[in-house]
Amino acid sequence: MPELDGLRGLAALAVMLGHALWTFAPITEAVTTGFKDGPLWVNVLTYTPLHFFWLARESVAVFFILSGFVLARPYLDLPATARSYLPYYCSRFIRLLPPCWAAIVFATVVESVAFCSQGDVASTWLGYYAAPKLLADTLAHASLITEAPHVLPVLWSLRWEILFSLLLPLYVWVLYHVRSPVANGWLALMCLVATATGMVCRSDLLEYMPMFMIGGALNHLSAQSFRSRYGQTLAWAVMVVATVLLCGEWCVRGMSSDRQAIGVARVLAVLGAAGTVFSATACEGFRQLLTGGVVQWLGRRSFSLYLVHFPIVIAAALLSAGRNLPLTVVVGVAGSIAAAEAFFWLAEYPSLQFAGYVKRKVTALSGNG
Repeated sequence: MPELDGLRGLAALAVMLGHALWTFAPITEAVTTGFKDGPLWVNVLTYTPLHFFWLARESVAVFFILSGFVLARPYLDLPATARSYLPYYCSRFIRLLPPCWAAIVFATVVESVAFCSQGDVASTWLGYYAAPKLLADTLAHASLITEAPHVLPVLWSLRWEILFSLLLPLYVWVLYHVRSPVANGWLALMCLVATATGMVCRSDLLEYMPMFMIGGALNHLSAQSFRSRYGQTLAWAVMVVATVLLCGEWCVRGMSSDRQAIGVARVLAVLGAAGTVFSATACEGFRQLLTGGVVQWLGRRSFSLYLVHFPIVIAAALLSAGRNLPLTVVVGVAGSIAAAEAFFWLAEYPSLQFAGYVKRKVTALSGNG
């Protein structure tokens, strides 16, 4: 489904742009404290739908829902006796972990060459991430199970991807037994409530793990049936509503500081992420955008871009101590894209090839057995 690759690429691009913009002090203040007395353009960029183009946390929700949708999909039409998870397990972690370890090495090298502890950086966010990291801390968290290595904080999301990958058979079992539209709807609603509870209780486990189930539940919605029954007008409407929900928290922040309203908008952003994934398959115009050449390139390099962009963006910001945003964006984006291309061929593609080889061998051995 190439449209899903394209969506993943746009989400990775949004994360990269978000981190580039966060290095600028007025944007740091606007994002973290709701400070609205900065430049007008910062408020417009932060508290309007323009924030859609540099959503970070919401883009990660899209990643999680995509993973739930894609990984569960091959198993949902198979009875329990026909499902074999051994080839999946043998290849999945080869697909994930070696590129992550290579990215940790890359980030360590970039930090040692380009980072320095600068007391006069304009942004506290930039100063925190530009501070030297201890190698012992990096090695202690290289498994990604406990927390992300300090040298590469974007790997926090891989902790939940790995946990979901381990628990995939449980997710598939639930989804296989919840197939009716009504039951599927209740399942999605319960997952949304669980996510909201996790946000309130500050439980990352409860907040993020239900998102994968929401993605899996989308497999029971037929995009083809939706298009034939309701047409493209409603498909476009779903996409527009999903887009509004995705950046709704930031629009609410621009109008109110009420924590309950902001919390509701944050929960609804998860629903927007699910709607965006569904729209990628149901809305023909959106699908054509996602299957275009440039977006497809981004999609194929999305994992590499996600893994390598952070240290490059920080290094680009340090060129001006966080005071020249255009320089940060131009150098950070160009450098990240170039590094993603190189990283894809040197680290991710060999990992993909080896994972595929292992999966074929294990499948053949399992078949022969």
